[in-house]
Amino acid sequence: MIGICRLYKYYLGMPSVAGRNYDLAELKKYIGQALHLHKNRKVCIIGLGRIGTSMLAYSEGFREDGFEITAGFDNSINKIERIITPVSLYGINNLKTVIESKNIEIGIICTPPEAAQGIADQLASAGIKGILNCTTTMVRVPEGVIIRNIDYTGYLRILSANIGLRENNKKKRGK
Repeated sequence: MIGICRLYKYYLGMPSVAGRNYDLAELKKYIGQALHLHKNRKVCIIGLGRIGTSMLAYSEGFREDGFEITAGFDNSINKIERIITPVSLYGINNLKTVIESKNIEIGIICTPPEAAQGIADQLASAGIKGILNCTTTMVRVPEGVIIRNIDYTGYLRILSANIGLRENNKKKRGK
């Protein structure tokens, strides 16, 4: 752990005093500041089906971690009218205007897979800085927009492979 602490301190430019013990709380705070983890970010959710509404329901939890869900979007006005949430909800046609007026930096795509690329394009043209894509379609974004594609099936495959490897190791050891 000490070697890792020294490495973080070196690369982050954290001041160091020879012979002084490392204060892990101080190091954690410094890393958070260097990576801008202390800054609250405004987030919107696009697609208010099961995943999107689940994320809306957890908006207070996100807020505690510095992510303020400030808007939700869907193409179904009927769906928007039925959802009870403190988060402001809008039709998808208001996406660009709301993102710009509320200074939203991150968009979470929870739409059906076939709509994901079009939504990513709209988010990018609205000035979004980062996208979390929760669909099964890998989307492409222009340079300057950061994307994280979450492939649930891929993660399930990884878990399945790890379980299989563990089972194989137990068989080899005779357990």
